[in-house]
Amino acid sequence: MNDAIQDLSMNKLPFPLLIIFVFFSSCIGLSHKNPVLDELDTMVQEQPDSAYTILSTFDRSTLTKKEDVAHFSLLYSIALDKMYIDVTEDTLINVAVDFYKHKNNRYTFLSHYYHGRVFENANRKEDAMQAFILAEAVPEKKVDALYLAKLHFGKLRIYDYLFLDREALCEAELAAEYSRKAEHWNNFAQALISQCTFYLVLDDTLDGSNPSNYEKADSCLAIVGNLWDKLKPAQKESWFFSKLMVSIRAGRSDILELIEKYGYLIEQSPEDAEWSTLAEAYLTLGMIPEMQEAARGTLRFLRGIESKMGDGSWKQIEQRLEKFGQGMAVPSSIFSFFKEFLGRP
Repeated sequence: MNDAIQDLSMNKLPFPLLIIFVFFSSCIGLSHKNPVLDELDTMVQEQPDSAYTILSTFDRSTLTKKEDVAHFSLLYSIALDKMYIDVTEDTLINVAVDFYKHKNNRYTFLSHYYHGRVFENANRKEDAMQAFILAEAVPEKKVDALYLAKLHFGKLRIYDYLFLDREALCEAELAAEYSRKAEHWNNFAQALISQCTFYLVLDDTLDGSNPSNYEKADSCLAIVGNLWDKLKPAQKESWFFSKLMVSIRAGRSDILELIEKYGYLIEQSPEDAEWSTLAEAYLTLGMIPEMQEAARGTLRFLRGIESKMGDGSWKQIEQRLEKFGQGMAVPSSIFSFFKEFLGRP
């Protein structure tokens, strides 16, 4: 029978067969490495919903070996995170952390990384960073590139939260490097857009006029632009707004061209448009005297495709502009035009 079980474990089990096998393995005492957990190890990465279904109904009383209990705890923690179930207590993942902490292998990395994710969910930023640092201590060759990218995205989020922009930029650069190695182009694009954001922030922090940062931001955005067909709608929005900010701050002449390109994007897929982004672009343009007519033109464009907008889009634009305008030195003429345009007194 052991040979038969070993044969099954050499290939990925179909989902229905795996459920049967979980029941079967619960009825017999496996005296070696648990093949079901090995199958779930792969499934949780490729089919997290299926893995979650199995793990959430798994009879844990059948796990008698410490290794299996730790493995299960890690896999279930991964599945919960991948299913966007925000766990804030670390009781489950701690079982894996305690078992794997001295192994210095892939599971050591994963247990620390997902420990950090639990701490993030609980808004315990310092504890999350400490867990991520412990994960980073595992030799790089033992961890796949995609997980290394996720680790640096995690550290980036915390540094960003703490307003440590230089550190966040470094993490964005590392996230981009590992995402590229993993050929995960959405993550790669997101990391580059994050780099651009921090280049602009650091430019303001330093002396307000550092052309090299504009050049670096432009370089990142050019690469993202080459991945256009692979981008998610939200990433296209981020690209547009970042590009617009670079052009406005650098005093470039391609602002109207960018507005037109964004307008084309909205016309093609209005349901994907982030109207608040365009609202901020409108007010940003309005703060530049020579661009106020372009800002008015942007609003006229929106009115022209109003019928394609979803319910609540105008309200979203109005609220965002009101909030944005209160904190900025928006010329009264451009803000009055906005209110008039929306039909408000």
